[in-house]
Amino acid sequence: MKILLAQANRLEEAELIDFFQALSYTVESVYERVELNRRLDGNDIDIVFYNVQSMEDFAQISYINHYYPEVKVIVSMENGMCSAIENIRSGAFRTIKKPYRLSELCSYCKADPEQRQTRD
Repeated sequence: MKILLAQANRLEEAELIDFFQALSYTVESVYERVELNRRLDGNDIDIVFYNVQSMEDFAQISYINHYYPEVKVIVSMENGMCSAIENIRSGAFRTIKKPYRLSELCSYCKADPEQRQTRD
């Protein structure tokens, strides 16, 4: 399984890479939307772990959901930044509020994409 970390901060990124690699997942990081789209065009990404930093990020999540429906999008965000409703509208597969437990990610990565979240 290949996971793409989008806009992860450096401290979080190191922890996520170690965690996913311990599960034998391939992990890459991107920081720019152009690079994210280029990697998605390669058709080998299973999950995008997206660290939402602003409301504009939801347009990118909607884009991923529309053009790459087979890719799961897990959204990480600060408490109170925006509502879970906005995440669902943008096509997020799951929303994780910080701080989160790494053990939560494992179950989200293995979940069936047809079972998108319906509530926070």
